[in-house]
Formats: sequence, C-alpha cells, structure tokens
Amino acid sequence: MNAVTWSGLFVLAAGVIGCRSVAPTPKTTDPEIMKLARTAAQTHRHVSPARAAPLYRAALARAYALGDRAAAGRLAYNLAVCLAESGDLETALRLVREAQMDLRRSGASVAEATMLEAVLCFDAGDRAAGEAVARAMTAAQAEKRGDLIVQACALRAEMALENGDANIAEAELRKARRYLSSTLPPSSAARFHAACGRLAGQRGDHRAAKNAFHSEAKAWGHAGLASRVSDALDRAALAAIQAEDWTGASEAWLDAARSRAAQGDIDGAAARLKRLADLPEGPPDRAIQSAADRLARELEQRRHAQAPSSIPAATP
Repeated sequence: MNAVTWSGLFVLAAGVIGCRSVAPTPKTTDPEIMKLARTAAQTHRHVSPARAAPLYRAALARAYALGDRAAAGRLAYNLAVCLAESGDLETALRLVREAQMDLRRSGASVAEATMLEAVLCFDAGDRAAGEAVARAMTAAQAEKRGDLIVQACALRAEMALENGDANIAEAELRKARRYLSSTLPPSSAARFHAACGRLAGQRGDHRAAKNAFHSEAKAWGHAGLASRVSDALDRAALAAIQAEDWTGASEAWLDAARSRAAQGDIDGAAARLKRLADLPEGPPDRAIQSAADRLARELEQRRHAQAPSSIPAATP
C-alpha cells in the first residue's frame, strides 16, 4: 500500500508524514523482534495498515519485555502510523507520545515522532495542535530537516486559514518554499499543496486552487494514500466549479469516482458520477461521458453482485 522507508526497525509511513529516518539503527539483535518488524513492514506496504498493526504490537511487546527502549520507540511509532491510517487517532496519539519518550531516553532522534504528533493533533482537531506544531518546528529546525519544516509551515498555514488570517498563511507558505526540492517526501509536498489550494481559494483565485489540489492529489498518490487522493480530487472539482471550469470539474469528478471505485467505495463513486452529470454544462467531452457511463455500468454490476439473493434457498 504505502511507500515505506526501512531503516533498522524504523519503518516510516510516507502516507502519514512522509519522513525519512535519521535515527540511528537500533542495536537490537533479537531475532524475534527483527522477524516481526520485517513482516509488519511488508504487510503494511503490500496489504494494509490494519493487518500490520498486530504484528507491530507483538514486536513492541517483545521490545518492552527485553527493555529495549530504542526498538520500543521505533515500533511504537510504526504502530501509531498504522493505527492513524486505520482511523484510530486517539490511540495513535497516545502511542506516538510514548514513542517520543522512549526515543528520547535512548538518545535517538524524535523529530519524526514529534511531527507525527502535530499532524495527528491537527487532523483530530485537538486544541493542543498549536503547541504540538511549535514543538515539531523546533525539533525540525534543530535537526535541519527541511522536509519536516515544510510540513510544520503547511500546518501553521492551515491553522492560520482556519482563523481567517490569510497573510500569516501566505508568510508560512513562503517560508516553506525555501525547502521545496525534488527529493521532498510526497506527503510533505501534499500538505504544502493543500495549504496553497486553501489560500488561493480564500483569495478567490479558484483556478490556482484547482491546480494546487490536483498537485496535492498527485503527491498523495506518490505516497500511496488512495483515500487522500480522492479527497483532494473532490477539492479540485469544487474549485473548478467555482472557477466555472466545467471541463476541469468533469475531469476531477471522474477521477474522484474512479479512485473511490477502486477502493471499493461504490456509493462514493456513484455520488461523484452524479455530480459530474449534474454540472450545468454536463460533461463537455465525449470521452469523459463515455468513461463515466462505463464506470456507472460497472458500479451497477458490482452493486448487483453484492446484493443478497431474493431466491429462496432450496429445501431438501
């Protein structure tokens, strides 16, 4: 599923924060921890975060049993990532805070874990988000982590926009631009583009907002987070409508429908096809209309296949 960077036991989920580990490789030699951690990493990458979580729990329990703080910190972080991607933000927050404690006590870097806490606080609407972002920025600057500074600036910009202060948001994004590069992890880029899109939208430049949200979707795609891709495409479609760009809106709704259909969200995909059909100009491109009709037929077939049979069971 997600692209994951393997460094010792520190498997960082690019989909959530997109960081690469700069922490020392743990000196763990316990074969059981290593086997569980490697299997969890593969499961996270190729199956799902939910399936990887029990494996990380088992490895973390083993690290606790052996008193291995460095391994425990990294494994708690990885488990927090899996739980966050599975929707359990409350438990993920508790675990990432424990991870910071163990990483700090073992002398390892806490920058990624501090940033993950800030992202989770922000996504959960936690009132402690501001303080968490400030701590994350301090840690990122101390370790000269440009990728983390971009994310901290983007989060600050998002919070400023929520408070109606576009000027502060613009200043934060200007600061973030200094650290943009071709090697920036994809979800750091996604957070940046999302904030740029919101700022452009608030200032009435809806075409720029549409383009920024498309860039956000592309970055989430590179990170491997399909659900965030479809959310960003929704934002791109709405921005295109505000700009009266009917071709752009129809393309974005079609892409959003395809993304949700591929994730198994039949109702979500159908809803986006309806929004495409309801556009004032309708789908202006025959190819878009043809693709939408084909997807609608496929969704109907899948819905019918999932419906319980109305034929009574045969009696012996």
